[in-house]
Amino acid sequence: MLACAKEHNPLYEDQPQYHDDGVIEPGHQAAYVRALTMNLCKEEKRPKVAAQLVREIEACGYRLNTGFLSTPFLLPVLYVAGITPLQEAPGYKAFALHPLPGGSLTHAEARYACPFGTIISGWERANGRLLYHCTVPVNTSARLTLPDGRQLNLGSGEYHFEAEYAAEAYETKSENGGKTLC
Repeated sequence: MLACAKEHNPLYEDQPQYHDDGVIEPGHQAAYVRALTMNLCKEEKRPKVAAQLVREIEACGYRLNTGFLSTPFLLPVLYVAGITPLQEAPGYKAFALHPLPGGSLTHAEARYACPFGTIISGWERANGRLLYHCTVPVNTSARLTLPDGRQLNLGSGEYHFEAEYAAEAYETKSENGGKTLC
């Protein structure tokens, strides 16, 4: 999708990039949903944009305020467990796992039944530690990016990881308090 945006929009490179803290438009969940769904932010900034979307939803009392244009995109974007398909491998033959702890959530788990079996991705915060587990179905592979920055290529199997959890490493705040593009 990113390549498509560059190819069909000659002004793409001139568009403002997302701010480092993940804030796009405070109080408006739709901006974050569209940015994540349409790949309008750089891959390395997606976790901060997603974390900011979670904060926007929390600030709204866990109610959605996306409107009819962004609501269809909302559920696929709420992927705090971090399962996302890779465009180069249709049907989840290969996929990305990018768990996104943060906010007031203490755990999350998602299961997705792909043609090869069930993908599982889950995390839990406990005693200052982040516990992560995942299952990669037979004949598939996953590109895992852990919240501490470690990146691993995983083959079929069940995996468990543990790391220190420093909440401030996963929390972002807007310093200017105003409307910014991230």
